[in-house]
Amino acid sequence: GMPMPFIIGFLVAALLNTPVRRLSKRLKLKRHFVAVCAVLAFYATAGALVGFLLVKLFVAAGELFEYLPSFYNNTVAPLLARFFDFTEELVAKFDKTAAGGYGTIFSDVEISLGSAISALSVRVLGYISTFATNLPMLVLEVILTVISTFFFAVDYGYITNFLVSLLPCGARERLCEVKKCLFGVMVKYLRSYSLIMLVTFAELVLGLTVAGAENVFFVSLIIALLDILPVLGTGAVLVPWGVIELLGAHFKQGILLLLVYAVITVVRNIIEPRIVGREVGLHPTLTLISIFVGARLFGFVGLFGFPVGLSLLKSLDDCGQISLFNKKKSAEP
Repeated sequence: GMPMPFIIGFLVAALLNTPVRRLSKRLKLKRHFVAVCAVLAFYATAGALVGFLLVKLFVAAGELFEYLPSFYNNTVAPLLARFFDFTEELVAKFDKTAAGGYGTIFSDVEISLGSAISALSVRVLGYISTFATNLPMLVLEVILTVISTFFFAVDYGYITNFLVSLLPCGARERLCEVKKCLFGVMVKYLRSYSLIMLVTFAELVLGLTVAGAENVFFVSLIIALLDILPVLGTGAVLVPWGVIELLGAHFKQGILLLLVYAVITVVRNIIEPRIVGREVGLHPTLTLISIFVGARLFGFVGLFGFPVGLSLLKSLDDCGQISLFNKKKSAEP
């Protein structure tokens, strides 16, 4: 929606506020100049990273869709044919009439799979054309985000002071306490998950190098980023990849990929509670429900925003700012 560029702009300005304030004091330069330089540096770095990742992803996607039909024809179709023949022979031993019916079913399955792969390619082309249609609007939103960040970053102090001055005294003090609590939790989350991501990335680089994969660093980075997302994790890539390698009779690579997944899962389960701390996160079931509800109500943003929002509410509850989860505890004298 239209307010989103301004919300993102304000959040980026808030993120840059402390570095800007410290730099302007240390270098004895005007805040306006430091703020403009910081925003430029932030978006130049973010733009370069996003651009690099998008180019790499488009190239990888292109190669994948070129490879899919030949992989199906050379690997999946022969394996299916062998499996169908074996099953048909097995059924024929018990019931010859039923065997003919199975043959028809199997040929229908093969036709359906072939057309499904063609349909997938068509659908992907449709998504690309939809993206191309929405590109002008996306560019406009990006420009608005960058411009709004400049304005917010330059006058961040005035804007926040004005907004806070509109609140009653009690609410101001409460807001300061809430801000401190949330900031502490966010810093803890970022530090913890950055460390976990770094460990996962190192394991992936080592594992994929041994498995003889291509573009090891880029692939490891994408999988490590996926691992931070709720539910998806490294298994979303490594398990199908391992199974595909096994189906293609590349047993060494397939087993190694599945082993890498197993090692990462075990290591993560050991280090995550120690690094993040058991007191912060939500119960896994509640996390799953919040992901589903968030995705249904707010789409892609809700997928991440809803679980994070619930975690922050729990943190506020732990800080004693609200009484939501620990009603018994707060009722005690």
